[in-house]
Amino acid sequence: SGQYIPKPSVVTVANAMDVGDPSNFERLLALYEGKHARILEDVSAVSFSDEQILNTIRTCYDDNGYILDPHGATAYRALVARGGEGVFLATAHPAKFGAIYERLSIKVDLPEALRQLSGRTLLSTQMPADGEVLKEYLLNGSR
Repeated sequence: SGQYIPKPSVVTVANAMDVGDPSNFERLLALYEGKHARILEDVSAVSFSDEQILNTIRTCYDDNGYILDPHGATAYRALVARGGEGVFLATAHPAKFGAIYERLSIKVDLPEALRQLSGRTLLSTQMPADGEVLKEYLLNGSR
């Protein structure tokens, strides 16, 4: 429609896709000088259900032994929907989504770097949402 109407986020298995009011949309609009028709020349979108994403992960694993993360599965499925030729990139490790793979009975090994961090004490500092407080902490408080 060309109308940007933010919506509440909806939780899905591909949580990076759950953003109902994406902060980077304004940048996309600026790149195309606010012209919706120009955006459509280069950008298309598809939507898949959780079940379709899970089926894509399962099928790829069964057919190729490769474990797609949910975002990669979404991109892969979109590529197939467009004819199957092209490149898609996936940057999240499947270990980030353990519960999904438990549902699919797919064993995902934790990478060694993450295994070494497992069990460490989480270090965090509570502070108000105030830039000056953060600045003071960064300059002096972490010593």
